[in-house]
Formats: sequence, C-alpha cells, structure tokens
Amino acid sequence: PRSTPKPSSAASDVYKRQVQVAVNDADFPAGGLPVEPRAMTRSDAHALVAGPLGTSAACLVTTPNGVAPGAPAEGHCATSIAQPERGYWPLTNFFDPDFFFSGSAILGAGEPYLNELVRRVIEHSGAHIDKASGQLPHHFNALEPVFTAISGEIQTGPNLFFMRTCLAYARATQDLELLRSYMPTIRLAASFLDGSVDPHVGLANVSGSLMVDVFLRSNFTSDTNAALVGLYDELADAEEALGNATGAATLRGNAAIMAAAMNRHLWLGDHYATQWNGGSSTRDFVDYDANSIAVAFGVANETRSKSILERISSGNPCPAAPT
Repeated sequence: PRSTPKPSSAASDVYKRQVQVAVNDADFPAGGLPVEPRAMTRSDAHALVAGPLGTSAACLVTTPNGVAPGAPAEGHCATSIAQPERGYWPLTNFFDPDFFFSGSAILGAGEPYLNELVRRVIEHSGAHIDKASGQLPHHFNALEPVFTAISGEIQTGPNLFFMRTCLAYARATQDLELLRSYMPTIRLAASFLDGSVDPHVGLANVSGSLMVDVFLRSNFTSDTNAALVGLYDELADAEEALGNATGAATLRGNAAIMAAAMNRHLWLGDHYATQWNGGSSTRDFVDYDANSIAVAFGVANETRSKSILERISSGNPCPAAPT
C-alpha cells in the first residue's frame, strides 16, 4: 500500500488508502508473476521471480532520506541488501558493472513497479553525466557523483554498462518512446568512448580497465574493445528500432572495424592479450573475462572461440575471492 501525504499536513487531514490482498504461498508477491508467456509453469515463474526479488531488488534504496537527509526515496541502488548495514555504504549506483547486473536481474522479474525503480536509478546517474565529455559517474557518495573508481582509476565500464542498462530497460519494457526521448543522453555517453578510439588503429586506447579497477590495464585493451564491439551492435539495434538506419549502419561498421583490429593486433595464438602497447609490445594476464566477452560478441570466429574455450577449460579454476 502506498499513499502520498501533503508536504505539510495538519491533524485534521484525512487520507484514503487502498490495499489489494492476494493469496500466495510462494516467496514473492502475487503481483510479481509475469503475465506472458501464459504457458510458463509455476516452477519456472518461481525461478524467474524469486531470485531478483530476494536479492537484487532488495539492494534498491527506497526509503525517504535513505541516502541522505532530504534525498529522494528512489534513484539509488546499493551493492548489497541492508542487514542493517550495506556494503560500501553510502556509496551507490556503481555501473562498473554492478548495477548492470542488478538492474538486469530486477527487469527479469517482469514487475512494472520494479521496472520503474530501475528507470529512476538510470535517470539519476544519467542526470549527472558530464555535458562536455560525456563521462558518467562511476558511483555516488551519498548525493555526490564520483567519476573515478575507488582505486582512483578512470574506467570505461561506467559509460558502457550504463548504456547497456538503458538498452536492457528498453527491451524489457518495449517503451520505444522513452528510449527515443533518452537517446540524446545515450549518444552523449557513447561519445566519451568514441573519443578513445584511435582512427588509425581501429581500437580504443584507454587509461584503465573495463571492470577490474584494482588491476591496471591501459593502452589497447582486450576487455574494453571486446565489450565495445557488443555495445556498438546493441546500439545499432536501438537506432534501427527508432528508424535511424544511417546511424545503425555506422555503428555496425565501427563494430566490424574494431573486431578486425582486435584479431590483427591482440591475438596470441589461442587467446587475446590483455593489452597491446603498439608495435610488438603486449602485456598479458590471460584474462578469462576479456576472452569470454570476445567469444560472446563474435570477435573470435568459430576456430578462435574453440581455442579460447579450450584454454579456459584447461586452466586452473579461479580461487575463492570476495569479489
């Protein structure tokens, strides 16, 4: 139940409140069940809805003054559920890619009210985009936007994963008019990444990693460039949906050029190097994440994808780590 009192109320004011009660023996609200597809089994619906409602949705900050005195009740997502403390508190809205994962999971629940809360987080971060450079905040410290990672490094991830979250919202809601109205912000965010692309090489030259901010990566990195290939294709789909065939063709061309450049400069026989520094100089950690992204977004052809996956399968399993 929700009610909206006046900013200042008197004891004589009267409010009306409506409550809808539904019988449900599952561990998620009855209204959270998706309407379509109607052929979905109850167990499938349970798996779809219970996960995000029990985890990611509980990371949303929805209490008045929850972030700071006088702060809006929505627009922030923490890194963890309140127990009662939250991880990294009062830091919120990490797009590195924390909220891309959380927001995508919440959208998967198919609950309109939760979709609205995801949109408010997107718009809160988008409202603080640097109008000159197009850079997005890495996170917020209470109400203050912060543009560098906790390590002090500038990353490409916040911009890239912010845009991917915007597109995930558009796909989940099919709200093309909202996408059209928000496209200028998305294009401005893309311009920050476009500015890092060396036109002679066809690759982004960056000062930091995509999403592992405590390990330095720089120059022509495989993680950012592989992710950009996928992002350009996703943005092309969005432009096509809005009727911008010319913009879509340009983006697909950018993706093809970048994929070809990765295969030319970063391939080391059975995986892509961590970074290429120009000439014959590379730095390599055999990144499973960057190489998996390259497979997922079609940077690697079938033969190279098989080599990458065999290299990953034959390696030692990742040790247990807090992140």
